[in-house]
Amino acid sequence: MSYSSGYGRGQDDAGGSSTSMKVDSSCVGKIIGRGGTKIRELEQTCRARIKISRDADEDGMKCVEICGSDSEIEKAKRMIEECLAEGRGGSRIRDMEADSGCRIKVSRDGDSRGRSSVELSGSKGAITEAKRLIQEAGVEIVNGDDRGRGW
Repeated sequence: MSYSSGYGRGQDDAGGSSTSMKVDSSCVGKIIGRGGTKIRELEQTCRARIKISRDADEDGMKCVEICGSDSEIEKAKRMIEECLAEGRGGSRIRDMEADSGCRIKVSRDGDSRGRSSVELSGSKGAITEAKRLIQEAGVEIVNGDDRGRGW
């Protein structure tokens, strides 16, 4: 993962607890989201305050401070770790594109079963390799064909 497993604990100014975790600066965007939408969603869902340091340390890690009750902090940590584990539209897709030579475009809109369509563009070999990499990542391909028309 792109975060350290060490947490620091303390108390915030309001008498609640606080903890901090280190996150690779290249992954902070997964927590913040476009326009800050993801971090606001996390704060509303777990009812904890999440602050991310502006500057990275010498190892390229940023400090994420979580303030709230112990249960709110635990929920926030779990949700942040889930955000970091997700590769949606991020570095995992870019890595698969680089490794396969295939352009991978994932639809942001899922169907009623939570499945998203994916468009693969490239040579037949590149599409085959992209499908292999996607399956290797644990994604089930439905209605896949050799022409790369979707799944």
